[in-house]
Amino acid sequence: MALIMTPLTLTAPLAQAATFVGGVVSHLAIFRHGEWHLATNKIILTFVASQAAAIMLLPHVETPIGTDGSHSAAADISLTLGAIWTMGVFASMLIYRGFFHRLGRFPGPFFARLSNWYVTSLRVKKLHLYEEVQQLHSKYGDIVRLGTWGSSKSCFRASEWRLLTNISVPGPSELSINNSEMFAAISAANSPCTKSDWYDLMQPMVSMQNIRNIPEHSARRRIWDRGFNAKGRYGHLYPVLLVY
Repeated sequence: MALIMTPLTLTAPLAQAATFVGGVVSHLAIFRHGEWHLATNKIILTFVASQAAAIMLLPHVETPIGTDGSHSAAADISLTLGAIWTMGVFASMLIYRGFFHRLGRFPGPFFARLSNWYVTSLRVKKLHLYEEVQQLHSKYGDIVRLGTWGSSKSCFRASEWRLLTNISVPGPSELSINNSEMFAAISAANSPCTKSDWYDLMQPMVSMQNIRNIPEHSARRRIWDRGFNAKGRYGHLYPVLLVY
């Protein structure tokens, strides 16, 4: 009995399944690590460029992989596989955020784990987000996972109030902390906590207070300190005040 092998085409279910798996792998191996908020434009442009390249090249490839000169068929294949790859990325991202994220140990609304849309809905509900957050603290305790801005390099173990450093937690990763004991640990000069990605809001313009790199911030601040210490105030600011 002869086994007849059908040639694999890009429209076959197997090719589409492989593309979906490729999206999942892309998230787990690449997008799950580090920060990507400043690379959004590059990611979109790369995706669009890859789609355009596929539409241009596939008509010049023989079937079954190619389309034998049909740009419309190439566009259909490219857009379909691109959409399936995107679905794989987002499916993996939502499952990871909902069930496997490192901040999953902290209590909070389930949908806040998945997207920023949850806290956005609270913000526009009555335009009193602080009241909504206070209600969440009344329900869940001193630490609530909100899942808004932020991809901090540090997080807290609620059971011990100890700071855990060198933990990257991309995705919805903001904790609202309603406990005065944590203020010194977070804001002290020797704190290992770093500023969240919210401080990149004004990129590419970066003021001193928005610098997230601690050594770079320290170097910039030393320059400013010269003008605001006792000698600097008397030598520079005092004459200016006398004039004006």
